[in-house]
Amino acid sequence: MERRFYIYKRARVYYAKLIDPKTGVMLNARSTGKTNKDEALVVIAGWLNSGLPCDREGGRRDVAAVFALEAILEAIRASPGLDEEDARAIIGALHERGLSEAYAIKPATESELLIDFLRRFWNWDHSPYIREKLALKHSMTKRRVYDCIIRVNAYWAPAFPSLRLDEVKRKDLKEFVLSLSERGLASGTINSILVAGTVALRWAFQNELIPADVTSGLLKLSGKPKKRGILDLKEAGALFELRWPDERVRLANLVASTTGLRIGEILALRRSDIGSDRLMIRHSWSNYDGLKCPKNGEERIVPLIPEIRDALLSLLDKNPHRRGADDFVFYSTTPKRPMDGGGVLDGLKEALVQLRVGEKPSDEQRKEAKEYWKERNIVFHSWRHFYATNMANRIDSRKVMATTGHKTGAVFEAYADHQAEEDFLEVAGMTSKVFDFATEAARIRDNAERRAM
Repeated sequence: MERRFYIYKRARVYYAKLIDPKTGVMLNARSTGKTNKDEALVVIAGWLNSGLPCDREGGRRDVAAVFALEAILEAIRASPGLDEEDARAIIGALHERGLSEAYAIKPATESELLIDFLRRFWNWDHSPYIREKLALKHSMTKRRVYDCIIRVNAYWAPAFPSLRLDEVKRKDLKEFVLSLSERGLASGTINSILVAGTVALRWAFQNELIPADVTSGLLKLSGKPKKRGILDLKEAGALFELRWPDERVRLANLVASTTGLRIGEILALRRSDIGSDRLMIRHSWSNYDGLKCPKNGEERIVPLIPEIRDALLSLLDKNPHRRGADDFVFYSTTPKRPMDGGGVLDGLKEALVQLRVGEKPSDEQRKEAKEYWKERNIVFHSWRHFYATNMANRIDSRKVMATTGHKTGAVFEAYADHQAEEDFLEVAGMTSKVFDFATEAARIRDNAERRAM
């Protein structure tokens, strides 16, 4: 039996590509709107039997008709020698069917500028695309929208200041990719810049704002990102023995090094998230979205070293806005917001400089230290790799991933939805052994404060 479709998962939602068994023509991927595979298969069966949903009267269109249209369009796209005479012949055939007036391209003077369209597309309050995503419960955050509009303004606007939406050609996009590459930007950065435009252009085609999908066949850049660097255990121990100006910053980094939590998950921690031997990871914090679900949309628990738990509770006692279970551990001057993540990152950079060249470095020494850590690619997210690397060398990686929340790799797709208590206790025991430097590090500031009393 010939295959009728491919089904795959993207951001928790199942998508399908229908295949014409006669010609092998494959349609663009369509979202089933379902996160359960069985429910997605029912939707696909409905498409094959009753037609694909469309905006036309009747609400559905026969799959065979859609395949036939796609075959015609593909033949036109793939014909290398088409000229004006061929175009007239195609229009003539449409005229014979009474369809030549069905679609008229607007004059360029009436068409919206590409940049105006992209800015409107990534406007949180007015974008129909964002409204659709939110209505269908798809992942969409203000931070992502903000990042896209920044890329539109920084890269798309200078490259296409006067190009109109219906004038965009595939070759324009390919030349844009080459120009970004020639600037020495990393592959991942270029791909992110492209997404800010190609998602919008693809949506414009699907909603009949432009006559062709100019993003079709546009390949992403390949290339491995620079490997994230990590400290060794001795360096980490020495780092936390230093005097940090802000105890919140030191403790946030200490928590990251012994749990693998992301910066947003640490900032989101509240009094109610601290258990007797664990942290409940229920939220992540974004300056744009506030409290939101953790990455991958799943809550989890992570083991908490007793001494670090005591340090967190001690920090909570210093919170000037103490109100109850919703108090942020890493508080700020504003009751309803934690401290800014930028302060945590800057604090780590300063501590790394001190670790390298001492407390009072010269300008030259400071520059050398920053270059050293930059070359090693040590950043806040390095703590996540630091934790995972040291734990994975000593314990079953499946159990570690249940703690860190990693979901990459097909081998991990069959994980249970919950973390077994015995697995948690095994990870907790190993955490205390591996990161023994943290036990003393958590006591350092507490002991110093007691001596000062």
